[in-house]
Amino acid sequence: MKVSVVVPAYNTGAAIQTCVDSMRAQTMPASDFEVLFVDDGSTDETGFILDRAALENPNFRVFHIPNSGWPGRPRNIGIDQALGEYLYFVDDDDWIGPEALERLYAKAVADDADIVLGRLAGHGRAVPREIFQKPLSGAHVRTHPLLLTSMTVRNLIRRDLLSAYGLRFDEGKVRLEDHMFMLRAHFAARRVSVLHDYTCQHVVRHEAVGNNSFARIEPVSYFESVRRIFDIIEANVEPGPLRYKFLSNWYTGKILNQFTGAGFLSADAAFQAELVAVTSQLTNERIPLELDATLNARMRVVAAVLRTGSVELCREFAAYSARITHEPRLERLYWQGEELVVGVAAQAVAKTDDGQAVPMRFVRYDGRTYLNLPDALARVPSVVAAADVTDAVAGARIRVFARYREAGGDVFLAGATQLEEAHYFDGTFGLVEHGTARLAPLTLAGTKRRADVLDLHSVVDICGWSSTRRLGVNRAAEVDECRTPAFVGSPALFVNPYWTTPHDNLSVALGPGLAPAGRAATGLRHVAPVVKGGRLHVEVPLNVHVPGGVEAKADVTLECTDGRKVKVPARVAASGTSIASGVLTFSAALTDMASYGPVQWKLRMHHAGKAVDVAAVLTPVNGVWRLG
Repeated sequence: MKVSVVVPAYNTGAAIQTCVDSMRAQTMPASDFEVLFVDDGSTDETGFILDRAALENPNFRVFHIPNSGWPGRPRNIGIDQALGEYLYFVDDDDWIGPEALERLYAKAVADDADIVLGRLAGHGRAVPREIFQKPLSGAHVRTHPLLLTSMTVRNLIRRDLLSAYGLRFDEGKVRLEDHMFMLRAHFAARRVSVLHDYTCQHVVRHEAVGNNSFARIEPVSYFESVRRIFDIIEANVEPGPLRYKFLSNWYTGKILNQFTGAGFLSADAAFQAELVAVTSQLTNERIPLELDATLNARMRVVAAVLRTGSVELCREFAAYSARITHEPRLERLYWQGEELVVGVAAQAVAKTDDGQAVPMRFVRYDGRTYLNLPDALARVPSVVAAADVTDAVAGARIRVFARYREAGGDVFLAGATQLEEAHYFDGTFGLVEHGTARLAPLTLAGTKRRADVLDLHSVVDICGWSSTRRLGVNRAAEVDECRTPAFVGSPALFVNPYWTTPHDNLSVALGPGLAPAGRAATGLRHVAPVVKGGRLHVEVPLNVHVPGGVEAKADVTLECTDGRKVKVPARVAASGTSIASGVLTFSAALTDMASYGPVQWKLRMHHAGKAVDVAAVLTPVNGVWRLG
């Protein structure tokens, strides 16, 4: 048995069928993996659905246990019952890609890895993104701290690793039990790998237990779990910079992040006070003051605020921080060879109460650059010192990523950023980021040339703030003029940049929808078909980008008004006169088409199993063929 999939389940109802179906659809042979569903005392139809699935699938097993109230015990039962060389953890309302088990296991074997992280896609919830931008083999959390950004349990883990170190999940209602489990597993592991180029698991927002609003956090117990994570770190990492990296992951993610957004502002005053009291005590007890200096500017400021123990100052910073976002503008969109160049400009802004956007401001004095904080924060010396962003502003950047609509997952595009200062009458200034990204369709489509749609987003990172927005609705007029579909690669892949309906955002379709090519015929009045050697030679200019050397094999069906059809081979290649245009070329035997008088022949182009009517017709007039 290669893989045992462990799925804890509780009152998921019909939604669990998606998870079940994804297990059935695996490309790994059913004899090589098993699925262990552990029903944690469901009171709805979940247990019945799982029992029926087990009857229909010999490699499925179901265990029914009294309700434990949390995933820890069901996962431990799965660990105890598993027969596989590796374990793979999946939640009950998530699902996995068809090739997930096959690819994860192959990666584990190739790298002799104890843990393999597979790319995740979030549906209504955030998932780690940076860790899945490139492959990784032979890593360890001590030498590759980026692994800390993905402490989810949704990984492939060698079963012998768990047995050798007695690794188990904490049972009962223990928050962050998955973080404690994975942190211990990472310390025990010899080698860790990352599978970056296939979306293994689709993670869905859990309506019942996945809401991270403050109403669902009990501060004392929640931060007791954070304290236990600090204990694990201190037991495994020597004092110094490396320990600071480990501590800061949970310090920023689980403590300081509580005070950076609308969640804190929406909580009642009593809860705010309790949260500040508990977290400021934990911070002052367990986090060395010098660690704060290693944080990004945003986190340095909130750390300085939290250490004061002032609820009011925490409210001030949360209100300031929650308003920061960015407004992107699409400035350029054009083909360069087989790549689509995307030019974007953006400025970090603060949203006002009436929905207006004002630039995020900075101020300089004594040769240093600072965040232009609200007055209440600017009166606290420790907070002002933390707001020194002299070194950080140079690292501000705008990036573009493509999100696979069908396969799931985000891929950042190669690019660069240039910064420009915008100065204002009051002596403050803002930062405008100009970015250029390059979308390589052949790389994103993969070796199997899977059809998909890429939704393009911009991300602005500035002094610790990071905001994500869709691209396209705000764009320069020339972008519409330059937007064209393209044939790239060999065999040719059809790529179509388009505006979504109704939101008018930019997406890029990777084959096989040919509709844009069908509407792309241009300048037909000036093109004359040629009769030579008993054949009719036709060239149809298309407003479709075709890089030099690329040739798309196609067929053309000529359909007469009386129903007669003639199918002939055709190709689409560069026109030779413009890198932005292509030409559809074909040759038909006159014996198949002549003697019908002045009848029109409609053109229909076929490529990669799809067909589209080309906006052109052939007409014989007094023995001369016209294209129009």
